[in-house]
Parts: sequence; structure tokens; C-alpha cells
Amino acid sequence: TYDIIRKFPELGKVSSAVLNLTILSPSGVSLSINENADPTVRTDMDGAMERMGSSGTKDWKNADNSLFKAQLFGTSLTLPVTNGEIAFGTWQGIYVCSWNKAEVPIRILGTLVISSQKVRTIYVKLNSRGVHPITPIIEKNFLSSQPEKKFKKDTSSKMEMNEIPGLLFLLVRHTSASLGMTRVSKDKCEELNDAFDEVVPEKWNQEFFVHTYEGPDDMPGHVKSSLFGVTATVPTLGKDINLPKEIGVTLNEHRDVHYNNTRKVAGVHLNSSVLLSKHAEIDVKDACVDLSSVVGDLKNEIGEISKGFLSLTAITKDRNACLLRIPKDFSKPSQIREAFISLSTKGEIGLELGGRCLCIPITKGSLVGIDDCKLYLALGSSSKNLPKKTKVHLSLVGI
Repeated sequence: TYDIIRKFPELGKVSSAVLNLTILSPSGVSLSINENADPTVRTDMDGAMERMGSSGTKDWKNADNSLFKAQLFGTSLTLPVTNGEIAFGTWQGIYVCSWNKAEVPIRILGTLVISSQKVRTIYVKLNSRGVHPITPIIEKNFLSSQPEKKFKKDTSSKMEMNEIPGLLFLLVRHTSASLGMTRVSKDKCEELNDAFDEVVPEKWNQEFFVHTYEGPDDMPGHVKSSLFGVTATVPTLGKDINLPKEIGVTLNEHRDVHYNNTRKVAGVHLNSSVLLSKHAEIDVKDACVDLSSVVGDLKNEIGEISKGFLSLTAITKDRNACLLRIPKDFSKPSQIREAFISLSTKGEIGLELGGRCLCIPITKGSLVGIDDCKLYLALGSSSKNLPKKTKVHLSLVGI
């Protein structure tokens, strides 16, 4: 964590902000947040990744699976910053994870966007291990106050508060819980929790885990936290989260008992820096949808931004989905989709482990880090028929 943070001295000068970190090169490298003290967590995490990577790519015929491993943990982080520091919990730190066999230099781009609103931390009490929808709690605690100022694209100055778009950046400040967006019906939450337990089984405690000091759910909880992630970038509209009602924010408890099951969630809401916010409809030709055209349509708007990022959210509500950033020279992006599905025997719920959020940095009017990559929306198709169209949410943040 220190090696990364010291590269951004301007971080220490801000009272409230959002920091996006993105791997630029090479492929096969991911970013994660987890335990910053005990080194056995990192060695156990490496062992877990080897098994998860092999499970998802068992049909790849011994091909290099480093790209899939990078997708499992993700290649970017977007983090609330308060009083010159990332709003981490006591034991949290940044992992840079290289799954490549050869050692190569790793390039990471940091993008800092200042907020006039302060980072807040709330306490959420959970009754059990599981996937818990918390959208009403999030709206009440983070979206009820007045926004920073009028939406920049509003020239009439008559836009009502409930029409002002924004982005809410959340971080759960623990290493054995996770946070994200997914379908929030009771059966889908139960299905996702079952998938966590299947993909990261507690039998690994007997097979190779060393970090087992706090019981059988200790190290599995750490792995699940990195697998689903501890952050969420949530589109908002006024005092509401701007998502279909079938999709919401979930706080996922991966331990049976943890400090009375009370978890701390930090968040900061931006809207003055949000220059565009919209649901974009896209044509669906196969289960791995190329997003080049929908991103290309924003060329003029992106060209006006000197520093910021593009936030994408998968808002497909009738099936499992995730967003992927894949190198152009990887000829079969559908293989990554299928690898996520192969993680679980419970239908196509494994796609949700890929995450519905993706942030791409912008510098001097251009998207950075995707010259050699393409963005995809991976869709579940268990019904044997795909929709003709679906939607993604797009937000541009910047100055």
C-alpha cells in the first residue's frame, strides 16, 4: 500500500476525494484490498487463486489462465479518500497481484477527483452470514443531504434536486466482508451466497490454508472478500440509487460471527464532477456483448475532460451479468465468460463474481488503458434465448 500511495503525494493534500487506480500493463495483473499485516493471508490467497483459476479454465487445455485470474479480482479500484488517506479499515491494504509466470514491470495509473462533500462512515448490523441488500440504508445515510451543487450540464438552473445525477463511491472497511451490486431478490441473494461457499469451500482449511486462527470461516472470508470486492461505484439520481428495482447494493457477510456482525461502510457522493449520466441501450448479438460502439458514442464528451474516468454499470435485470476488460489479442472473450460460469455448478451465478462495475481512467480527453483492450458485457443465457437489447449505465466524472 505504501509503495503505491507514495507515488501520489497530492493525496495527502486533500480532505475529501475519490482515487481511481487502474492497471495499465501488463495483462494478467489485478488489484485487490485485503489483510495488510499477516503474510499468511497473501500466501493463502495465492493458493486459493491457483485453485479458482484452474477450476474456471479446466477446459482451456493447459493454456495460460493468468488473464482469467486477473479478471477474478479485477484490474481497478475506486476508493474514497478522507483527510489525505484512503478510508481503509485498520487491517486493510492494497494488493498488486501478478499472475504472470514472468516478472515484468507493472504500470498503474492513479486518478484523483476532489469532492466538496465529506466521506462518511456508517455502521450496518447484520444478523447472519449471507448476501444482504442494503439499498434503503445507503440511500438514507448517503443521499439524503443536499447535493454539492447543480449538475454542470444543467443550463436552466431549474433542475430539481431529485433530477440531479451523481455517483456514490462505497468501501466496506473490513477484510472478510464484501460489497457490490447484484440482483436483490431473496432467491438470488441465497444463490449468490451458495456460490461463494462453493467457489471458496471451508475444506481448504484442512488442505492448504495456514491463516486459520479465527475459525473455519476466517481465511475463506478473506478470499470471498477479494473475489467480490470491497468497493462499489453506484449511479444515483437525486436522493435515490439510479438502478432498476431488481438490482441493488448488497453488503455480503462472510463470517458467522464478527464483532456482533456490525460492519463499517465508508462512502462519498459526487455530482458536481459528474458531467454525463445515462442509461444506454445496446444491441445484443451474442452472450458476450462488445461495448465499443456505446463507449465510442461518448468520444466528444470524453474529449472535453482533462482528468477523470468513465464509470460503467451493468444494469441487466433479468439475468446474471458482469463487465469485462479484455486484451484485444485475446481472440475468444467468450472463454472468460464461460470460465466465470464454470466456477459454480449453480447455473450461471458465477458471472456475478465478475462484478457489475467498471471504471476506465481519462487523461487529456482520451480513455487510458483500453488502446489494447476491449470492454464487454457478459450475459447469462440459461433460458437459451438472449434479449434483442439490454442496457448499461454510463457516467463521466472529471474536470
